[in-house]
Amino acid sequence: MRVVNRFIEFAIGAEHSKVFLFAGAARVWQLIIGFAILFAISRSFSKEIQGYYYVVLSLVAMQAFFELGMSVVIMTFSAHQWAFLEFDNNCTFQKNNG
Repeated sequence: MRVVNRFIEFAIGAEHSKVFLFAGAARVWQLIIGFAILFAISRSFSKEIQGYYYVVLSLVAMQAFFELGMSVVIMTFSAHQWAFLEFDNNCTFQKNNG
């Protein structure tokens, strides 16, 4: 509790106090709702439906990690290709032959 009070005192004293408070409140809310959803799923769904739910949830999580990794690959590839480009007199890109 002491940590929460210190965080609130810091956030209130800061210039962006509303930002700190809303961001912290959003994270606490996500934590509470996440546990509530897990509890509701475990109490309401049968074991078979829980399995389907967690499989779909795992696939969505893997897709998010794939998309994060793919953006790094695209960024690295485009940065590498950018080194071989140059502007011509018409301000268009041309491949650098040198």
